[in-house]
Amino acid sequence: MKEMSKEQRLLRRYLSRYRNLKVKEEYLVKELKELERDFNASAFHAVSIEGGGFSPMAHSPVPPYVMKNQELLSRIAKRKEATSKALAEIMEVIELLPDDGYEYTVVSAKYVSRMSGDEIADFIPCVRMTVYRILDRAIDMLLEKPKVQDILRTFEENL
Repeated sequence: MKEMSKEQRLLRRYLSRYRNLKVKEEYLVKELKELERDFNASAFHAVSIEGGGFSPMAHSPVPPYVMKNQELLSRIAKRKEATSKALAEIMEVIELLPDDGYEYTVVSAKYVSRMSGDEIADFIPCVRMTVYRILDRAIDMLLEKPKVQDILRTFEENL
């Protein structure tokens, strides 16, 4: 197996941005659902105060919940924006591949649809090793494009 060049690694990292952002976005959504589940499980447990009355402000979990909820919603919105931007940028690069071969399909399946090598092999159909050969060929094809070289220079400068 040949060693990957710096440019090949950089392009793979560039293309992986959408996948990575999507995973982080999904984690935040999961965290929000867990927060909502925990709040719903404890929200209606009345807190008794002296004299047998109930004070909604006494030891109420609502203010911290609301703050955490708003923080998560804000982080999710920012992550969605970053994810959408990354997807548009990545698709601009992927669109440089010819769509008459498997290169476009394999690269978009891996980096946009977030499919594993086995899933792509089942989809095409072929063996997993062929998927990786096609992916390597696609990466090399993209690296020949001046536009991709420019994008990678800018990407590397911003790392």
